[in-house]
Amino acid sequence: MDEHVQFCVDDANYHLERAREILTKEIKNPAKYHAETLDYYKLMAKAFPILVWMSHNESHTHENSPGDSLSRVHSSNLSSEDNFEPESPKLP
Repeated sequence: MDEHVQFCVDDANYHLERAREILTKEIKNPAKYHAETLDYYKLMAKAFPILVWMSHNESHTHENSPGDSLSRVHSSNLSSEDNFEPESPKLP
């Protein structure tokens, strides 16, 4: 079987098994399952930005040698157009 097709079959099977588990075991105490699921999502919501930041920094460290990008920024001439200053929100 093609590896991509096998991946799809395995992924679908995982989700079917997970659904079966929820409908047979977790349904016996839905409040507990709900609370545990929300706790997990809250944890992931806190961890996700850190994971993105780490991934972003890792990709930049592989592209440039240490100090390479910093030396270019410090030696360039930045105009006032290059600076970003957020505007205050306008109230109606």
